[in-house]
Amino acid sequence: MLNDNDIRTLSIALGVCPESSTNNSEQELPLWKPEFKQFVEQRWIAYGSSSITQELDQCAQDIHQWSQDNCQQTGKEIEKYRKKLDQARAQVSSASINYFNDVRNKVNIFLVKDDMF
Repeated sequence: MLNDNDIRTLSIALGVCPESSTNNSEQELPLWKPEFKQFVEQRWIAYGSSSITQELDQCAQDIHQWSQDNCQQTGKEIEKYRKKLDQARAQVSSASINYFNDVRNKVNIFLVKDDMF
């Protein structure tokens, strides 16, 4: 089984979520999250008895896909909801205030998620 140092080394070497690499705190990077560690461990076990170079290649592909699914998608969601928020802001009224607040809350949720990843 991989330990935390193995996962950190693999993740850094393979460049998970490069847009997060400017953060100074380990807690802000996705590779320190329990769900990332679990993902890497599950995938590593699934590789079986391949050669180490094959396992590393497969790991790089899986981590790259994980990064796209978990890091880059958040930015797209932020932009989508910011556009909706701009449209709602231009037409906000007492009848649409709940919609406006819902969209604003979604933007905030994705911004927090983006900070975590």
